[in-house]
Amino acid sequence: MVVVNAASNIDGRRLENIKKLVKKIKKQGGFVIIDAAQALGSSYELLQKVPADAIVSSAHKMYSASLGIMVVRKDFAKFVKTSFVGGGMVSGVSKESYEVLDGEHIHALFEPGLQAWGEIIALKTAINWLKKQKKTSQIDKFADEIFEFLNTQKGVHVINKKPAPVISFYHDELDAHLIAQALSDEGIMVRSGYFCAHYYLKEVRKLPHLVRISIGLHNTEADVAKLKEVLERIFS
Repeated sequence: MVVVNAASNIDGRRLENIKKLVKKIKKQGGFVIIDAAQALGSSYELLQKVPADAIVSSAHKMYSASLGIMVVRKDFAKFVKTSFVGGGMVSGVSKESYEVLDGEHIHALFEPGLQAWGEIIALKTAINWLKKQKKTSQIDKFADEIFEFLNTQKGVHVINKKPAPVISFYHDELDAHLIAQALSDEGIMVRSGYFCAHYYLKEVRKLPHLVRISIGLHNTEADVAKLKEVLERIFS
């Protein structure tokens, strides 16, 4: 069983050879689950025609409401044992035990509880919007501009090796959380900390807390200009 990110949530690196990797693993009899949370919002074409056994993501990464997403092959689902039961999964209950739906009811096996219909409808709307916005996206242009700007700032260390929709950095003297708060005060939202990669960033890389800038399909040139202007004031 191999679980792999399609794109990094630390520096935005895309697994460009993901299709080749999945095919190699499958050829050797393995199973592949792809974490696509960071990719679906800006690089969903990376996953097209990738023969993974399951793709998981978060709807809020696609500009929708909070909702977990799983796309699972039917022939793979029978190997998966669920950890939680309830709602539509349970077909019968006795004094000593309970029964859950069999493999023919794939849609219900991973739904312990009532379905979140509002969030599901919102996701459909977000997907339709996403397809339209992708055609006019300037994410790559903005990533280049922000990456170049950060690399010219004294005391700033950029984690990325190259521009990406996600750019992380730290400052020699300024705490990442204070930088994030200062940006928030100006209406600019970023993340600070270790981004669910505590062991890797803190113990392996020995890095301090980071600031992570995420560039979205909704961002404009004015947003980038304001980010640079505010960061210059913070760093000075």
